[in-house]
Amino acid sequence: MNDSAKLAEKARTIGEKIFKTGGIKTLEVINSSDGELLFTAGETDSSLYDITAFIGSVSMPVSKTMNIENLRYTVVECGNGVSVLITDENHIIGARCAADSDPDEIAKNAMKAMQSDKSAVSETPQSIAPLSKEARLASGKIKQINLLIDEFSADSEIRPWLDLVERKLEEFRGQKALVDFLEIKDERLSLLLTSEDIDEKEVNEVSKNLIDSLCRLAIEKLGPDLAKNKVHNVIQKMGFLAKKKD
Repeated sequence: MNDSAKLAEKARTIGEKIFKTGGIKTLEVINSSDGELLFTAGETDSSLYDITAFIGSVSMPVSKTMNIENLRYTVVECGNGVSVLITDENHIIGARCAADSDPDEIAKNAMKAMQSDKSAVSETPQSIAPLSKEARLASGKIKQINLLIDEFSADSEIRPWLDLVERKLEEFRGQKALVDFLEIKDERLSLLLTSEDIDEKEVNEVSKNLIDSLCRLAIEKLGPDLAKNKVHNVIQKMGFLAKKKD
């Protein structure tokens, strides 16, 4: 087993143990060196990766600047709820807390789980499944699509943009199996967690159609110059996250 596979297996072991402690809606484990999503469990949450990657990547340099030694965990509250972020030598763990959960208690339980016997074999809960390479690709494309929707609808109603995505997905229904794993919920396009295989070609084809359609509508509604600027903003945001992975 190479180093990458070992890191992914460790992420799975850590993720399963933490998720089983309870009180967590969504859990993600990210490679601290390059930002790769190694494990996810629970409900689909399109913003947890962004929060975990960004806050997790800056927590160590900030703590050093402020002379905070042994920073154990960080609690972040935003519009989507409360999240707990924990880092170890190789991973950044993001946990979206359930509404009635105590984030400090979740953090303490998670850290205990991480310190427990790493050789113990844990049963995999039925609701937990690691993302395949194709599913990670799909998650990245979905992130880009949601960012485009946010940019294009910033000064207008979001519904026309979501309606366009829904229409395009319906056009693919019955032709592309990927569509069965996609849904619009809470004004976000999301990937349903699944252990089924997702075809890489379908991911690229469907996402390209959605992105092209959104851009064409943006040119029609906003004009070519403003649409181009908004696309550039999305590129910068995606690139910003990449820089924070270093």
